[in-house]
Amino acid sequence: MTTPPAEPESPDRITDKPPPMDPSNPPPGPRIPSNTKPSSSLFILQTYLSKTNTRVNRINKYSPSPPHSSPSPHTTSTANTPIQLHRLLSTTRNLDLTLSTLCYTSSFLSALLRPSSPHLPTNKTPPLRSLPSSLSTSLAPLASLLSETRTVLRLFGLLGIYPSIYNSFVSPFLSQLTSSSADDAPLSTNNPPKEDPILTSLARLQIIAGLAFQALENIAFLGDKGILRGIRPETRGKMWLWCCRAWGVGVALDLGRLGREWVLRRREDPLFTEGVYQEGKGSGGVQRERREMERREVQERWMRQVVVSACYAPMTVHYSLEGGLMSEKLVSLCGLVASAVSLRDAWRSTEGEGD
Repeated sequence: MTTPPAEPESPDRITDKPPPMDPSNPPPGPRIPSNTKPSSSLFILQTYLSKTNTRVNRINKYSPSPPHSSPSPHTTSTANTPIQLHRLLSTTRNLDLTLSTLCYTSSFLSALLRPSSPHLPTNKTPPLRSLPSSLSTSLAPLASLLSETRTVLRLFGLLGIYPSIYNSFVSPFLSQLTSSSADDAPLSTNNPPKEDPILTSLARLQIIAGLAFQALENIAFLGDKGILRGIRPETRGKMWLWCCRAWGVGVALDLGRLGREWVLRRREDPLFTEGVYQEGKGSGGVQRERREMERREVQERWMRQVVVSACYAPMTVHYSLEGGLMSEKLVSLCGLVASAVSLRDAWRSTEGEGD
């Protein structure tokens, strides 16, 4: 009797008896197909991890960033430089500072590169030695052009002085008239602190000096261009001298203002008695650190203003004399330092705008 042949095993058939396992080669872990639902324990673990990540993200969102990752307030990326330059040149004052820096830079380089003996024969001058002379010849008219451009922009300077005239002369006069006509009105408990009379007088004198400077410069410049006729050259020359003398008076008054501000700051220190410093007296070291940073910033700004006025002072004396006082190189250097310091402050003031 013959034995029937064995039935071939189908591929989907599951055997009841597992194959023998080799202890030295254990089988891999079970595979979970992607189209099957995970087990209950795995599902609970995934849910717990998802909630934990959500909590971590929420904590990171409201937690302060570390100190080392915060950018400096005065650092700007290269991509923002054209935008910041546009902001700088959008105001007349900052445009004048930019042109002033370029003007005094060109004038200083022209005087620095100018040869000491300009009467050498051209055919005997080496090519490399003639390069500084050619640069000096090109930079001199550039400085003259930039200076004339600044004078043209200042033709409308009288309009900019009008708000200062109104705030310093007209407004106090009107307020005195109003207060004298309302003597029976109840006193207010929130009266603003009185201004220092010396600073007020210095500010008013500065406005008068600026008004005289701007008016004399406009008349002299328009007379030189032939727009205002009937003014003799000798008269225009004297107007230029008195214009520079009015400028010198304004610089001297500005130095007086800076000295008075320093005396008041040393006497009363009113900078740290307002606003946030009164609200957070119990916060300890944080408020002290803020006060020190604020004090340092005010002192540095005060020192920069002193440098600017100290550089302008000898220039005003030089231009106020008919024969001058200093060389062109020294005058250009003083103007370059003053303009560069002011332009740096103007550049830093445009970093946070429009954000």
